[in-house]
Amino acid sequence: MPAYIQETGRSFPNPIKGGGFNQTFRRPSSSKYRTSSDYPGQNNGMDYNITFEDGGPGSLPMGKDNIHYIGDEEPTNVSASGNERAGIYRFYRAPKDDHKYSRDPQLMKRDFGCENESWQRAASGYNPEPRSGKPVFYIMIAQVPNSVPLKAFYSHWPDDTQLCAGTNVPTGLNGVGCGRNKYKEVDTLGYIFTTEADARAYCSPGEDPAPIYEYLHPDPDHFYTIDPANEVRLADNSPIPPAESLDKSYNYLGILGWGFKTRALDSPTDLIRDIGKIGPTGMPPCIDKSGWYDYTFGSQATWNGIVQGMGPWTEFMYLQMRDSSGVSVEGPPNVNGWGWPDNVDVLDNEALFEWSYGLSGAVKGAIPRFLGFEDMYDSQFVFYLYDTTNPWNGPIYSTQYILSNAQCCPNTTDPEGCPQCAPVWTYHSHFYEINADVWNTTKTKLSIHDSDSVGVNESFWTVDTDTPIIFFRYTTRTGDFKPGEQINGWDIVTVYYFGDELKCGIMELTWDTSKDNIWYVNPAALGWRITDSNGAEITNSVTEKGSWVAVGTPTNPATGWTTHLKSYGIYPSVPDDNVEDPLIGVWQVHTASFTIPTAGDYSLRIESDNYGYMKITDSGGTVLVDREINYSNGVGNETFPMTLGPGTYTLETRVKNINRDSNPTPFVYDDEYTSANSAVCKVLAGYGIPNKSAFCGTYEFPKKISYWKVEIDPKALIPHRNMDQAKLEAVVGDDGSIVEIIIINGGRGYVSPQIKVMDPQGLDEFSANDSAEFMADKLGMDPDYEKALADEQKEDLSYSTRDMRTFARNWENATSVVNTEDKNNDLYTLHRAEVEITEISPLGEIKSVRVVDGGAGYSQANNPIVHVVDPDKIKFEGVEDKDGNFQAGGEQLLAANAKMEDAWGKGFSSDGKGTNSARVESKPWTVAPMSATIDQGGSKVREIVGESMNYSPNTPANNATQVYVEVPDSYIRAAADGIDDDKTLLCFNLPPECIEINAKANLKATMPDAQTFQYVSAYDDGVKEFQDNNFAQAQDAVAQVDVYADNMSHLYGPFGKKECLEVAQPRLYNITRWFDMPCAYLDANEEGERKAFGWLPYKYCASQQKEATFRVSMEIEGYVGGSQGPAFMDFLHEMPPPFLQQKRDIATNAGEKTWKCKRSSIDGRCYRDPQDPGNMVFVPVGLDENTYDYNRSNYTELEQLQMWAGDNITSSAAVQTWLGHPTANDPAGTPHSVDYTALTVASCTNGVPPNECWDTYVRGVNASDGPLTVYCGYDANGNGLAGQTYCNVPELHNNPCLALDKCMDASIAVNPKRMTGSGSTARLQLGAYNGKMTVRNWLTGGVIALGRSLKNYGNPFFDECNESENWTDGTTLNDTIFPKRL
Repeated sequence: MPAYIQETGRSFPNPIKGGGFNQTFRRPSSSKYRTSSDYPGQNNGMDYNITFEDGGPGSLPMGKDNIHYIGDEEPTNVSASGNERAGIYRFYRAPKDDHKYSRDPQLMKRDFGCENESWQRAASGYNPEPRSGKPVFYIMIAQVPNSVPLKAFYSHWPDDTQLCAGTNVPTGLNGVGCGRNKYKEVDTLGYIFTTEADARAYCSPGEDPAPIYEYLHPDPDHFYTIDPANEVRLADNSPIPPAESLDKSYNYLGILGWGFKTRALDSPTDLIRDIGKIGPTGMPPCIDKSGWYDYTFGSQATWNGIVQGMGPWTEFMYLQMRDSSGVSVEGPPNVNGWGWPDNVDVLDNEALFEWSYGLSGAVKGAIPRFLGFEDMYDSQFVFYLYDTTNPWNGPIYSTQYILSNAQCCPNTTDPEGCPQCAPVWTYHSHFYEINADVWNTTKTKLSIHDSDSVGVNESFWTVDTDTPIIFFRYTTRTGDFKPGEQINGWDIVTVYYFGDELKCGIMELTWDTSKDNIWYVNPAALGWRITDSNGAEITNSVTEKGSWVAVGTPTNPATGWTTHLKSYGIYPSVPDDNVEDPLIGVWQVHTASFTIPTAGDYSLRIESDNYGYMKITDSGGTVLVDREINYSNGVGNETFPMTLGPGTYTLETRVKNINRDSNPTPFVYDDEYTSANSAVCKVLAGYGIPNKSAFCGTYEFPKKISYWKVEIDPKALIPHRNMDQAKLEAVVGDDGSIVEIIIINGGRGYVSPQIKVMDPQGLDEFSANDSAEFMADKLGMDPDYEKALADEQKEDLSYSTRDMRTFARNWENATSVVNTEDKNNDLYTLHRAEVEITEISPLGEIKSVRVVDGGAGYSQANNPIVHVVDPDKIKFEGVEDKDGNFQAGGEQLLAANAKMEDAWGKGFSSDGKGTNSARVESKPWTVAPMSATIDQGGSKVREIVGESMNYSPNTPANNATQVYVEVPDSYIRAAADGIDDDKTLLCFNLPPECIEINAKANLKATMPDAQTFQYVSAYDDGVKEFQDNNFAQAQDAVAQVDVYADNMSHLYGPFGKKECLEVAQPRLYNITRWFDMPCAYLDANEEGERKAFGWLPYKYCASQQKEATFRVSMEIEGYVGGSQGPAFMDFLHEMPPPFLQQKRDIATNAGEKTWKCKRSSIDGRCYRDPQDPGNMVFVPVGLDENTYDYNRSNYTELEQLQMWAGDNITSSAAVQTWLGHPTANDPAGTPHSVDYTALTVASCTNGVPPNECWDTYVRGVNASDGPLTVYCGYDANGNGLAGQTYCNVPELHNNPCLALDKCMDASIAVNPKRMTGSGSTARLQLGAYNGKMTVRNWLTGGVIALGRSLKNYGNPFFDECNESENWTDGTTLNDTIFPKRL
């Protein structure tokens, strides 16, 4: 198989490959449209589809990713007929129990039909399922044989989406259409197969079709999956048990059809072998060309006076490669008039390969011409993995020539009897291919050049034979490889894993030569075990270890030992990991004896690191075996069968630990390695792998991105990461109350959600948006602050809008009914509604909400917001511990508070009356209670005093189970990063003298003075204790309130009476591409708590650059092996330098606008015929001419033939003359002559040419493993046709009239001088093969990256970054969210 793209993938599908392009469009009716009669289209030219042509040494919007070989393209998995798959995405709306299916990752308008709400509103109610947003299965984009349409139907009543295959429609209700109990056809998602066998015909190698299982919820809700084992809520009748049964509400119905698990084109499972199919080409009789052209067209043609056909464009002229005048021409037929409508038409498409590429076309198709790409897009992550095991797709060399009997001319007479020459021509062709089993690729090099664009090399990795990088895939995800670990002796510097959709990643490595032979890197052991024919153990090396020790499992997980070697490995001693093996490089001998109880068949399994040896001797001293065991890839391993009789045997084993030199250990393709935490990866390309190469990365147009660091509770339920937010909407009745809560989106993953409805009028009067109006209208209306403070003792409780304190109290206790006035002085009631969640699904989805109290004062014009939160809690300890014991100061705090409460409301008088029993004899006097002496702010002062003692009357009672207070906390906050945070000044430009704000209350004046306390404390020790210990603190607290009120009386009071407000803000980091954004990671915060640290975008500005390009180059090095390989490499190197053919110019009518097009498989340009606008003119494009040959290199015809036959042919130029028919003017007769090259041919012995030539190396001539196979041509399917060697061409041998007429082709696929070394060290250089990738700056890529960055709290591309512990919880594939903390 020639070189090909083994795998390729993209992080998101190209935008133009979405469903919006894969449909039939209809143009508007207009007489201005012109439709070519050659391309009428459908429906009289009204219907059309958008298609994109592919090909060329670069990329196109929907071009092909390939290593391009010329010829008729023969792709595997995909083709121009549309063998391409589309991912089907699943969404779920919990309140309506409906799963919806779409061919796009976001729901579109076409996914809805006959809704009772707008499609945008409906779409907002659906969440992707699984949460990763990956497709749940794949189906064909276009219809292929044996496939049927998969159609989606939807009914808004009863809220159900149903998929139907073929002509089936939903049944059981009222049919198809809009209305109750009817299903509307909304979209054709793609095409599936009704049988497994039909689907298997479109599978990739090793792939199996996937049955699409159908389930039904009684609500109803149709549900479809190809992976029941990872689903939930499936009933017991499911053929495959689910991950969680939960309520078992989905019953199994059957298999809808068959699809696939992966995408065929844009996923890493693709094998894109888009190989050119060469042929038909070759000379007759190998290839019959008699029907290729309309040879009868034109006038009569003659050669040497002999009629050769009716016209200059005859088969004879074509085989001779002559123009209409009989002159020999060079180059492909299409540049010499063949196939031109005015000359001769092509009748058979089989002529097109040779017509376009010429006689040397097969050689041109032997090696890649360029790398082809499909355009990529901004911020789209891509990877390409190439296989270069055998880069050959055709012959390395070809020769085509014409022989004749001209040496015997004249050989006939004309009708008058005069001598005449009528040569007999024979046509010959030889094509030599390198056999795949002898070609060895030794190195593949891949490079990226960004001369036209900036930042490419920083955005991409190239992985090839010489780079210290490996391209890998996890085969198990129980853990991860991490920087600092080792793999295959290499130190891992960085690890980037591109996610489970692309299924691959890279590791950057370094080799520490100073530790090559320490035990950790280079351990040693020998392990053996003997078993009988039933597998029963006779003995093993550990049992018989003697003075040796059991090695066990090495510390280094990259060692790669088998279970056998870990279990039975022994060695004379085991040094510390950082110590070099002192026995390295020396055979260590171990001797053991074992006894065989009965005669029979036995087996010895032996493994060693590195070299191993075994010797078995029976009791009589007869040696049964004495040799080294099989060795490969650094270890010995062999299972040795034995037939033994009863008795005692001696087993001598040896092991030698090799001394590793400073050369790094190469990797082997497909080898697996295990990390310290048991992750297993498979290496696909990298250092030491000769026949694989890869490049991967993303190109980002320079952007302006700012981000900041955040601290996250990793166990919290975090929107978009490990939970989906609910979206609820309140319905306001005519009376201003909440009458219903509509669940637009039920969310997913909630544990203990809390629901609140926003306060009435919250957006009308009291929000931040109305702060200026609030300040002016509510606080500044009355300059008398005493009037601005309401008196609770007054009869009038209407609470004027000028009453500042009432305004505040209104929102302190929002559940109480408060009457107030609006701006029009109309009395109305404000009262917050109470709602509760009444049903949550097993997946944490909100299913129903009940209105407990509708509240009052809500506006229908401005619907209130419904908040659903599931917050974390912060615990604050109370005054008592869990056993009821007081904590430090708690007892005194409670006692002081009780006494204060007692004294707070007491009044005293000299008559002894009062609420207490204390009496004094003195003059009559009275003291009002403190609560009465405190002005209108009394209750507020009382609260402040209580808070000053760190006690709140609202604190929950403390008992054995309630020893703390829980308050909600945020899961995310700005994180310190060890750098001084930035500060921002927000400055205002308002003169304070223009606005008067009076909020002074002088609350300190309302406090009882010291004299009052002296009177009271004389009667109550508790009050005295309060005065002594707490009164000063209470006064300070009240004074702080007065300071606050004084500040608030200033225009900039809230900002400390300063014109500029100083705001601390996190440090902002600026980057120009998402690639440079760090990943979220786990670590301890400043308090030592386990937290996740992430990064959130702060500002994103897209680039205005339109597109960028970069060039990818591939070079291949290799040699021909086998017994004749070194000699053939020297023979090839000694070939003379060939001529490099140049590309042909494109010949079109000057000034005509052309576009890329094809004629069958031939690339070309088309333009509209000026004489007939309804027709198109096709002109072939010679992109293939950049190849080597000897036909245009000033070599003679003989020298060209000798390139093939070597010294086996010699010749001399000769001219044969004779007199023709006499005429009146020439009675002696007209002289005639013919030039020819007389050939002398060496004889062969047993089919072997006497002198070295190409046929010396044909398989079977000199060696059974000869490197070459010879063909005479290629048929229409690209198959080589058995050819003749030099010794087997009958016209060459025993032919006295032999003459060389013309050598028309002597081509070679490579420059033989591009070779290093000689003999067994010779290496042939192929390439470079280039391709240009175009990156388009569509908004899609950057926005997708932004969205992923927000969800990931960091880098949008990598599941793993260069962090010690990555935070990936909640982001794994198929991460079904259950109601639990992560």
